[in-house]
Amino acid sequence: MSILIKKIITKLENFAYCFQIKLANGKELNLTGSDHIIKNEDIIFLPNSGLELKEAEFNDSAQNQVIIEGIFEEKGITAEMDLNNAAVKIILHNNGVFEHFITYYCTLYTKYDLNFKMHLKPETIKYNQTIINRYSKTCRVSFGDNKCKVDKTLYSGVYKIKEILKESLRIENLDKENGYYNGGQIIFCDNNFSSKVLSSFGDLFILEDVIPDYAKGAREVKIILGCDKNFITCCNKFNNAINFRGEPLIPEKDFINSHLI
Repeated sequence: MSILIKKIITKLENFAYCFQIKLANGKELNLTGSDHIIKNEDIIFLPNSGLELKEAEFNDSAQNQVIIEGIFEEKGITAEMDLNNAAVKIILHNNGVFEHFITYYCTLYTKYDLNFKMHLKPETIKYNQTIINRYSKTCRVSFGDNKCKVDKTLYSGVYKIKEILKESLRIENLDKENGYYNGGQIIFCDNNFSSKVLSSFGDLFILEDVIPDYAKGAREVKIILGCDKNFITCCNKFNNAINFRGEPLIPEKDFINSHLI
C-alpha cells in the first residue's frame, strides 16, 4: 500500500464529512454527515439526508470509487432530484479546519423507496462513461418512474411477519414462487427501514442489510418486485417493452470500447 493511500485512509477515519453537491441542472446542496450544522464562513452544511460514506476504494491503479448512501429528506436530497452526473465535492472537517478531499462525479445513482445510493468516480471515468452510455443494453430509467410507467403497486404485496432474524425474516402466507421478489425492495411497515431482497426460498427472505433493533417490532412488511433492467425482464415480468429505454440488440460494451480507441 502506497504512503499516499495510507494518508487517505487516516483522513477518512478521523474527520467529519461535508458535501458540496452540484446537480446537472445547476442546483447546489451543502450537506454534512454530522448530526449537527457545520459552518464554513458563509457556507452552512445541513445535517439532512443522513449522508454516510459507506465505501472508499483507492488503489495504485487509479481505479478509485466512493459510495455514499443517504435517505430522502426535505432540505436535503429529495426523491424528485436526479443525482446522475452530479459533481460531489467532499470536504474533511476537524476542529474548525476544512480540507478539500476529492471532487468526484456520480456515475451511478440508485433510488429506493426511502433511501438512495451514489457511486462516485473521478472526472476521467465520468467522461469515458458518458461516451459509452450513449448506448446501453440495459434500461436507463428508474423502475416505476414517469418514463418507465410501471405501477409498482401492482407488483407488490403486504405480508405478516412470522420471525425476524439478523439479516433475514420469515413471512406468512406467501403467494409467490421461490425467487419472485429477488432483487426487490422490502419495507418494514410503521418505520423507516427498508432493504434490498437478495434471495428468497419458501417463507425465508435474505436481505442486503442487517435488520436494526428498532425495526424488529414491525408486524407487517411490504415487498415490491424488483427489476434488473434487462429487456427480457421488461417484457416477461411487466409487459412494458414499449417503455424500455435501452438498446438490447447492440454488441457488448467491450465491442464499443475497442472501436473508440
